[in-house]
Amino acid sequence: SPAEANSPLAPLPRTIAIAASSPDERNVAEFAIEFLRGRGIAASIVPAAARAELRLSASAANRVQTSREGYVLHVNGDGMSISASDGAGLFYGLQTLEQIFPVAGTNAIHYADITDAPAFAWRGIHLDVSRHFYGVPVVERYIDLAAHYKLNTFHWHLTDDQGWRIEIKRYPRLTQIGSCRAGTQVDKDPTDIDHVRYCGFYTQAQIRQVVDYAKRRYVTIVPE
Repeated sequence: SPAEANSPLAPLPRTIAIAASSPDERNVAEFAIEFLRGRGIAASIVPAAARAELRLSASAANRVQTSREGYVLHVNGDGMSISASDGAGLFYGLQTLEQIFPVAGTNAIHYADITDAPAFAWRGIHLDVSRHFYGVPVVERYIDLAAHYKLNTFHWHLTDDQGWRIEIKRYPRLTQIGSCRAGTQVDKDPTDIDHVRYCGFYTQAQIRQVVDYAKRRYVTIVPE
């Protein structure tokens, strides 16, 4: 916008130190390092008291408005900072920083002062893997995209008459039999079946992997 075009610019060095100490701060810092690497900037984590171009602070003392997921983002001549009352807010602040970040090769970012908090506590996505099974990499990519847009709840539709998709070791036939069907409906005609056997389920280890993956991105999984 014209206002942005006239706003001051903060230079971006080719190496950036990220001040982070608590587990949440360091978790979000790891995502920042990955993002900056993709923009040709090398970043490393330093203690909170050290000099840094990007400062991350997750503390109850930083509560923004009335939401625990709120954050404050500053970009100025002293560098960049994100503060929040917990890890989720800090993570969402990083998503906003990524969204306003200049394109690769640009050596400066516009000054910014942003105070933000979600209007709704439950910001959900849904994926039905019963009718169409998706492997773990696709599910994780889905979580990545949801988290980037600050969605925080994943309704994972794991069971229905079309297939049982979660391993229950006490009841092995749920996956031996229930995870397969003899065929799939073609288009919208319920009598038109392709007669191709269709199977798939997640092991308990894979379920734990996805839950941990989502947790690092502050997404809660609600299984159905």
